[in-house]
Parts: sequence; C-alpha cells; structure tokens
Amino acid sequence: MNHPLKRIALGTSSALSIGVCLASVQPRIVAFNQTSQAVLIASQRAASCTPLNYVKANSIPIDYASKQPFEPGTLICDWQGRTGQINGYHAVDYVRQGQAKQINEVLINRGFQPPYQRSPIN
Repeated sequence: MNHPLKRIALGTSSALSIGVCLASVQPRIVAFNQTSQAVLIASQRAASCTPLNYVKANSIPIDYASKQPFEPGTLICDWQGRTGQINGYHAVDYVRQGQAKQINEVLINRGFQPPYQRSPIN
C-alpha cells in the first residue's frame, strides 16, 4: 500500500474509533448532567418549599391548614429529597430528586421537624 493512502486509512480508522468511543460515553455525560441539574434544582427549592409526607407526580396534595389544594406555583418537598411544583391543575409537576440528607438539613434549619419515625420492633 502506498504511504499516503496508508496514512489516510489509519487516520480514518482512528477517527472512527474515537467517534465510537465518544458516542458510548455521551449518554453517560448527558445522564450525569441531568442528574446533577435535578439535584441542584431540588436543593434550591428546599429553601422555600412546603414539606409534605410524600411528593408524587400528578397527585393533588391538600394544604392541611386551608383544606384546599395548593395554589399553582407552590413548591413542595418531602423528607426523602423529592421536590415538585404545583401546576395550573393543582397537581404535582416538575418533580426532581435531590439528596435527602441535604434537603432535610435545610428543612430542619427552617424550623420543620421530620415526621415521626417508628422504631423497629425487636
């Protein structure tokens, strides 16, 4: 094989192998970015959210004080690290999972007490 053609062939195969390698890594990078963004969003919401027992997408939580659904735009969170925002239909939307320990620390610093935890039966 001629030297210039050999270089082109080697360059093409090298570029192809690098492209395949990057293609296999890219979904992991995207997943990491989405996860880290979700954790950041959840931790930011913890500063002003209303704590509930459980945050579940598409559920319609009731405000214990008014016995009415929460107003649209209200930020809610739970002690497992999930946060969400109430949409125009009074349902939980935009749920993000944060780090439970970090969110719990913020809620405790805001004066909230974690729900009663039963001790295991011996």
